[in-house]
Amino acid sequence: MVAAGSAKMSANVNAQADADAGAALTVCASARAVSPGATETGLVGGADAVWLVVNGFLHSPKFDDLYELLLAAAARCDMNLRMVRTTDLPYNRERLAALRPDRVLFWDKDMVLARMLESVGARLFNQASAVEWCDDKALTALALDAAGVPTPRTFVSPLAFAAPEEAHLGFASRAAAQLGYPLVVKEVHGSFGQQVMLVRSERQLLDAVARLGSTRFIMQEFIAESAGSDLRVAVVDGVVVGALLRESQNGDFRSNITAGGRGRSAEPTSDEAACALAACAALGLSFGGVDILRSARGPLVCEVNSNPHFRSMLDACGVNMAESIVELVGRA
Repeated sequence: MVAAGSAKMSANVNAQADADAGAALTVCASARAVSPGATETGLVGGADAVWLVVNGFLHSPKFDDLYELLLAAAARCDMNLRMVRTTDLPYNRERLAALRPDRVLFWDKDMVLARMLESVGARLFNQASAVEWCDDKALTALALDAAGVPTPRTFVSPLAFAAPEEAHLGFASRAAAQLGYPLVVKEVHGSFGQQVMLVRSERQLLDAVARLGSTRFIMQEFIAESAGSDLRVAVVDGVVVGALLRESQNGDFRSNITAGGRGRSAEPTSDEAACALAACAALGLSFGGVDILRSARGPLVCEVNSNPHFRSMLDACGVNMAESIVELVGRA
């Protein structure tokens, strides 16, 4: 393992067979989940209560699988982790205070709810500020740059209240003159490589910005030598627990598994591990997934995820990040 100040990593392979785990996961999830139709009267709070808070409007096999991995890991260490959907919670501070759990594994990006839970004394993993900074790529870039974490050169768009006219897009042209073409345009909110574009000329840039309208975005230099690949480094409680080299299979400059990429086990260098740890520390993360580009000038942190998907790492590396996350929450 790589702890803060150390440069050595252990694979920390989970010995449980995937076939056995798959059956156990579904049982554990169904036993501890609050049903979508439940009301707040069915919720249990108090000093020993631990919630897994997930978005009530998000239903997909990809996310359900992740929740099951977390619930199964909790069951194996005798933690009574209860899944609670946001739509089953009262968005009222007084009512929420009456239900207050001790700890919350917060697997959503609803900052109002996260702040409300913290305001009534619940301990969140990850804390609200960390989730907020990771969810906004402009804030991520700001925090990493301020902490001296190496990243691709980045410019942030000004706040717009309406779609700007082309005559007012000089800021984008000036940034492009510093970054050079091609460059990468990303909406500040987005996941799985979506809302990310590679633009090769000023005309393409201005057209892309026009399509974004009033949506805030960042512009980053394109790291040509890492096109189509990146390194996802999993960090829990200041320790690197696994790493996945992701590679595009269709010529896309993005390497996300959801976009068609494939992953294989990798051993990060000491510099890559140090970058991942520094990024999580800068953002205040208890755990996270750090995406690193292997550039000619060394590792560059591209993005940081406060709610990382780790099924691909489990399949490719045998590393179940859920185990380490649940152990972290249990120690708190």
